[in-house]
Amino acid sequence: MFKIGKYILPYKIDDKTLLYNTINGAIVEIENDQITNNEIINLNDNEEKELLKMGFNKEFTLEELENLYQSPQHIMNLIIELTKNCNLRCAYCYQREWETDKKTVISDEIIEKICNLCKIISNKDINIITLSFIGGEPLLQIDKMITIYNKIKKVSDEKNIKLYVYIDTNGTIFSDKLKEIKNLFINITVSCPEDHNKLRNYITYKDCYTQVIENILKIEKEIKNAKLSLRYNVHNKNINDLEKHIKSLISKGISSREMDLAYTVSHNEFINTLSKSDYYKWLYDDAYKILKKYKFSIRYFPVYSFYPCSAYSKNSFKVHCDGKISLCDSWDIKKSKFSIDDVIKNPDMFFDFYKNIKYFTPIKNKKCQNCKFLLLCGGLRFCDKNPCEKFNYLNLLLSSFKNCN
Repeated sequence: MFKIGKYILPYKIDDKTLLYNTINGAIVEIENDQITNNEIINLNDNEEKELLKMGFNKEFTLEELENLYQSPQHIMNLIIELTKNCNLRCAYCYQREWETDKKTVISDEIIEKICNLCKIISNKDINIITLSFIGGEPLLQIDKMITIYNKIKKVSDEKNIKLYVYIDTNGTIFSDKLKEIKNLFINITVSCPEDHNKLRNYITYKDCYTQVIENILKIEKEIKNAKLSLRYNVHNKNINDLEKHIKSLISKGISSREMDLAYTVSHNEFINTLSKSDYYKWLYDDAYKILKKYKFSIRYFPVYSFYPCSAYSKNSFKVHCDGKISLCDSWDIKKSKFSIDDVIKNPDMFFDFYKNIKYFTPIKNKKCQNCKFLLLCGGLRFCDKNPCEKFNYLNLLLSSFKNCN
């Protein structure tokens, strides 16, 4: 008999049982009558060797789990808000500061302080820096973006640190200057024209969909150093339009096959009546088949995620354009207690103030510690009160996976 590990998920699908290894994503298929009480019977020697090789018997001590969770702390995440200004007024945007806040563009002084902060933190055991530019619309401040990139790149080159750059943009602005950035990842939100123009334009434009499509094609043709991902914000009114949207993108000559299917959170006047539960059911039961059909990457398949997200990672900061510091983009700016000056003067003070987050480990939480999904979700987060919800329909995804292969 072969005893499977705690983090192996068995799902009966028809006359077979699929075993999903949450450690490495491996999947094997066995007969239903071969598994009982987390043990597999009637295996030959070669089958048992293969299961051992793929880690289907793997267990972890609490100390090993702790070490696994803490291992990525050599990464520095810098999220930089270049401006609160935006040329769109998207209905579901969580920001409204453009209407009241006069300090809407990052200053040269704050840029210098960002560079100083990077130098201080990179003196620790850092071997990767991720530099994320957001807004507002960050490409409204492309010159400041390039200035920051060059300054951080100089630091990373001097210390032999890998640098990766991420830009979240609405896609209405194109700049040749993006060619200057190495290891560049661009994320653009786009949906079907009727949905896009209603929610993404909101007040400012009559038709920005056409402009966004044109710029996506320009990026693919001219910004050869960039990897492009298209985000589809899912809500109750466009959940059934994914295939139509993909067919339209392909017909227009767009070659990117990376798509992020994101649940749209209700904000301000926008209300998404699609429940999270129905979103995950659609994601696993329908969306997989559509992406598979058109040869798009399957980015949302639950994968090993047992490490701190940006807010929980010790060497991570979001720098707002007015110099305030917060934990990440999900953190309420009104709760931010520190400025970049505070962190430069005394980084430990910042870490100690947020010690319940920065030094958090799910191993200390018994509910997380005993959860079979722990390696897929990474434990509790302040922005996700029900992290296990996303796995309720995992059997549907595995069934789709089985039938599509």
